[in-house]
Amino acid sequence: MVKFVECDPPATDADVDELERKLGFRVPSGIRRLLTTANGGRPEPFVFGGLHGTDVSECLALRDGRGSIRRIYELVVLTNKAAPAHFLPFAVDSGGNFYLVDCSSEEATVHYLHHDPEHTLHPLGVGLEEFWDRLADVPEHVRRRST
Repeated sequence: MVKFVECDPPATDADVDELERKLGFRVPSGIRRLLTTANGGRPEPFVFGGLHGTDVSECLALRDGRGSIRRIYELVVLTNKAAPAHFLPFAVDSGGNFYLVDCSSEEATVHYLHHDPEHTLHPLGVGLEEFWDRLADVPEHVRRRST
C-alpha cells in the first residue's frame, strides 16, 4: 500500500471544485482523493515498472505558483501541447518527466510523458488505482550498487 510523505496540507473539496472550473473538466475520483488527502508529497514505495522502471519523485500539489498541478498543466498541456487537453499531470520523476491521467473517463488511465529529446507520451496500460498498487521499493541489490 502506498503512503505519502512530505505533503502539503490537504486541499478541500471546494479547492478541487475550483481547479475543475479552471481546467474546464472534472478530475477522476482518484485525483480528487489524492489532492484532498496527500496533496503532493513523495510516495512510498516509489518505483513504477520494476527493476528498470522509473521513479515517482513527487506528486504535484494543489497550490498556487511554480510546481503546482495547475501550473504544470498550463506549461505541459496548454503551452507545449505535449498531451491532449483532458490529460492532467499529477506526478513527476527525478528526471523531470511527468505522469498524466486521462480525465476524459473515470477509468483514469495513466500515461508517462518523457521530454528528451522531444515530448513523447507513453500509455502505461493501467488506471490510477493500479498505478499506485504497482509502485515498488528499489530492490536491495540495486540500493547496494548505488552506494
